[in-house]
Amino acid sequence: MASNRLQYLTANDWVLIPAIAKRLTFTLGQEIIRQGAPGDTIYVIRSGEASVELTGAASTTVVAKLEPEDICSDMSFLEKSTATAAVIAKDEKAEVDAIGAEDLRQLFESFPGLGARFYRSLALVLARRLRETSKRLAGDKGSRSRLQGGGSIPVCFFRSPVEPGSFKTKGNRIRKQNKTGRRLLDFSIRSARVFSRQSSTKTNK
Repeated sequence: MASNRLQYLTANDWVLIPAIAKRLTFTLGQEIIRQGAPGDTIYVIRSGEASVELTGAASTTVVAKLEPEDICSDMSFLEKSTATAAVIAKDEKAEVDAIGAEDLRQLFESFPGLGARFYRSLALVLARRLRETSKRLAGDKGSRSRLQGGGSIPVCFFRSPVEPGSFKTKGNRIRKQNKTGRRLLDFSIRSARVFSRQSSTKTNK
């Protein structure tokens, strides 16, 4: 499980941050953060445990577990957006520090070093989450795309963002062009199926 702790904050930093925080107490099953709520507050778990839960159309999935010193609502803080998942208390008593986003930004203006260490810590948290998610996806055989009922084509990563509509099909071929019209990707669907089958055969051996 990826660590959600602010690793680079100093003891002095942890004196300043609680000074602008409000200590809240939740009981088992209570929502600390509601999915879709405005991201105007960051929370730090102080005691007890909580879970990050994502509710879809038909089910709810636990995507992470939080322990004391873990941070949550960091993504909505960075993006100034709404919470993409809910955080639910999983102990009879869970205490959290609620820190107003604007109060925190003003604190960073007064103490730039604290701000630098805070954002560096967040970058490490996000990097660990990304690495963990990548490992999960790499081991998920069901994540492959299907082409016309044949074999699957591996997921490709491009150096630059893919422009909307830049993939085009013509007959049984798939092409990708950049803005200048230069052809970056051109292969036949049949070849993709053959490549996938050969890769599967090598893996099985």
